Amino acid sequence: MQGTEKSAVFCPLILGCLVALVLVTLGYVVLDGALLARASASGEKNGSPVRRALRHVRPSVILWSLPYLGILTFLYIWCARGLYSGATGSLDVPLRATLACAAVTLPHLRIVSLVRSRLGERAAFWVGLVANVALMAVAVNFARIALECPWNADWQDIALQFVAIEYVIVLLGFLTLFFLFQCRGGAVAVGVLLMLVLGIAQYFVFLFKDANITPADLQAIGTAAEVSGGYVFTITAAVAKALGYAAAGVACAAYLAPLELPAREAATEPVQAPRHAAPTAMPDDKGTGKGAGSAIGRALERPATRRTALGLLSMGGLAAFVTIPGYGADFGVSLNHWNSMYSTSRQGFFPCFVKEFQARLIPVPANYNEQDAKSVEKDLVSQYAKRLGTGASSDSGTARKAAVAQFKKKRPTVVVIMNESFSDLSVYKSISAAGYAGPTFVKTGLTNALLRGDSYTSIFGGGTCNSEFEALCGVNLHYLGANKYPYTQWDFTKVPCMPRQFAALGYKTYAIHPNEATNWDRKRVYEQMGFDRFYSITDFVGAQTYHNGYVSDRATYQKILTLLKRGSTPEFIHTVTMQNHGPFTTGTIPTADELDYEPEGASASDNFMLNEYLSCATESDRAIEWFLGEVGKLDRPVAVLFFGDHQPKPASPYATLGYEDESSIQIAERMYHTTYFMWANYDVAGSDQTSETEDLPVSALGDELMYRIGAPISRRQKANLASRKSLPILSLIGYQDAKGNWHEFTDADDETIASPSQTKNASAARHMDSMMAYVNYLRFGSIVN
Repeated sequence: MQGTEKSAVFCPLILGCLVALVLVTLGYVVLDGALLARASASGEKNGSPVRRALRHVRPSVILWSLPYLGILTFLYIWCARGLYSGATGSLDVPLRATLACAAVTLPHLRIVSLVRSRLGERAAFWVGLVANVALMAVAVNFARIALECPWNADWQDIALQFVAIEYVIVLLGFLTLFFLFQCRGGAVAVGVLLMLVLGIAQYFVFLFKDANITPADLQAIGTAAEVSGGYVFTITAAVAKALGYAAAGVACAAYLAPLELPAREAATEPVQAPRHAAPTAMPDDKGTGKGAGSAIGRALERPATRRTALGLLSMGGLAAFVTIPGYGADFGVSLNHWNSMYSTSRQGFFPCFVKEFQARLIPVPANYNEQDAKSVEKDLVSQYAKRLGTGASSDSGTARKAAVAQFKKKRPTVVVIMNESFSDLSVYKSISAAGYAGPTFVKTGLTNALLRGDSYTSIFGGGTCNSEFEALCGVNLHYLGANKYPYTQWDFTKVPCMPRQFAALGYKTYAIHPNEATNWDRKRVYEQMGFDRFYSITDFVGAQTYHNGYVSDRATYQKILTLLKRGSTPEFIHTVTMQNHGPFTTGTIPTADELDYEPEGASASDNFMLNEYLSCATESDRAIEWFLGEVGKLDRPVAVLFFGDHQPKPASPYATLGYEDESSIQIAERMYHTTYFMWANYDVAGSDQTSETEDLPVSALGDELMYRIGAPISRRQKANLASRKSLPILSLIGYQDAKGNWHEFTDADDETIASPSQTKNASAARHMDSMMAYVNYLRFGSIVN
């Protein structure tokens, strides 16, 4: 969504509202102080009336105006920067609502006090209780709408059952704040504003990566702040409406007030015991007078203790509500992994967020035990040995035997390059029809690759570290469950991975990423994986940039070449590039490289972002051609794996353009794949090196490379290689069977993967999926869970 310079025309109107609010607030504060001074019993006569009024100013009156001032200031800043995309008149209602709510809020203390003074103690309590219940109910609803409205055009169409779930979550949260802060409406007002902030944050995350906020995102919030720094976040009329709803919620919260239980009516005459009655026993520690129950009772008679207890009870209720019921099985909440925003927009933010929270651990496969898992792995290793191993009589076995013998002698350096957002968007009808044919070298110019094809990912538009994890560890995200970021969640000290394998062979291991070392917690993860050295942005001072100030691919590859040229010790070099990272609205592409494709059916802003991305991808294509040319000149054996981590977010509008009649899995399959190739500067034994084509999941790339060049591989890797006969491609969104048919995973598939014994009569692909679930839990899940 693009902003417009015309949004600055709203600034005088907003500024006028700000000035009016400040003047009215100051005027009321002085008036309120004057009335308090006049009513003061002290009868003070010193000083002018204004001074006496100022001495009686209530700071809380000023504090209650701050939310409204903040809302207006936020709107003013965004409009002044040209970052508001709403039409003329779109701010009228939000501004009027904000000013009206501010006006209603200013006298709330005086109005509440006046009402109580006109009622008796008992009547005041019951009227106040009813008012608090009604105000809390309305405030919760306004807060819920402020959460949904900024990003969810369908918020009014959410099914009632999901509205109820979200309402209860917000209500219990607000009750917790209300009681723990001693029944102060200010605590609820803070809750309303937090819902607004969360809603706007969800809107910005949607702009950034076309996805919903997940529990894992909270663990990676530092990375999100870092990589989103270059993005321009515009706001829409929907965001402005949410500000108005939040203002209404704050106004309701202002009138929430502490209540005092009516005093018990005492008897007018003391009751005297008959003369013949037995003397009353004095209570002791064992009776009710001084026992624990009596102590608790006396404590609960104190309002502060009673409110705190209710707050803790509400907190416990909230914890129980988000942990005990299964949001999938009990409440019917379902997630669409290839289009999480669709699920969230139809069911609400909190139901989907909690559903993902409940699935934060790696699901244990049905009936799993270590002995059975090792038995399954043994079976798959046996299948590998018969078809693919050095003792197999097949062509693959013969090639593997030759490659193993060669690897022991040559010990080639291995370079893995994960290229940011690199993909071939000519797969989309509208882009291809506009004349774009894809990255020239990678698509048609590379004729001597070991292997090449499409690489299938579990992410789109963001989440780079997940493709990196799959490639280095060989574990498909399908077996971990959706919306997880392994790098930010788990300890990798004991996790099998490529750098650890090559280090065990005596290789030096290096990681390169020309950005902050802390992104996705890479600094910690790389150390735990066993990398000897991590070259981050501090090692690229003065390096060439290409797009949005990011270090270019050529400069990144030059760092690899420097390492390759400085010695002959075999190395494992893992590289994550940065050049093609979004945003793609910067206009920073060199003029000579600018492209101008205009796919029909897309907006001008979508086409602008598309062309900026395609310019980046074209330069990446040229850079990798140059790099392979330089590696080809070296006097040492080097094998290279190159792949894209995910498609860029600008591809999203074109994913459905012209595919309106296709199924969701067909659309998703096209979105969730990039391009890869394996190449070597030496003749790899057993390989023709004629750019053989095979599509692979990203999780199989590292295993396949090591297999092709003859490197030693683990039992898990052998099982993974063997599994591809029945299950050639797999990702979070679904799988491809041996016949080439795609099948979508349902939400139920994430609850618990069936055991091999349960899938014996299922398709070969589903049976293999359950077998690999056991193997992956054995070799990864059981280690980190």
